[in-house]
Parts: sequence; C-alpha cells; structure tokens
Amino acid sequence: MTTTTEKMLKGECINPGAVDVLTEGTSYYLFPAGPSYFYVSKFPNKNSHRGCFERKLFTNIREVNPSPEVKATIIEETPQEEAFEQLSLF
Repeated sequence: MTTTTEKMLKGECINPGAVDVLTEGTSYYLFPAGPSYFYVSKFPNKNSHRGCFERKLFTNIREVNPSPEVKATIIEETPQEEAFEQLSLF
C-alpha cells in the first residue's frame, strides 16, 4: 500500500530486456527499491508490482500523486449456493 512517505513515480519503459512482463513504450508506475531499482506496476499500487527492475530501463521518470478517484476494486463473483437433497436408500 502506498503511504504518504513513499514516492510514487511514473515512467516509460525504453528497453524491456529479456523479460516478458514489460513492454517497450508503455508507461508504468514505479516505486523506489533502493538507489538504482524500481518495483514496477501497471497500477498505482506497490503490492501489484510485476517485479523489481533497474532504473536504466525507464525514461521520463516523474513523481505523481495518487488521485482520489483511483481506488482498488476487487470484483469477486459470489457463487450461487446450490440446493441439495439427501436421499437415503436404507
């Protein structure tokens, strides 16, 4: 979860390297993980990151403030309870 002391950045991937989870030219949310690494996420939530990647893979890095309209929504479908009857053969 992003707290007020954590920075949330946004940057564009310039070189995904040999990984399949990043796409060149796509903007990602970046969360600092030391001086030269970021946790990278498509969503403004550090806990939904795709991994930890080097800073040199990103450009146009800027700080962003989380918008109050951005809310994590979890959609869970509640399965319908089936009605069963017990039959006894004895």
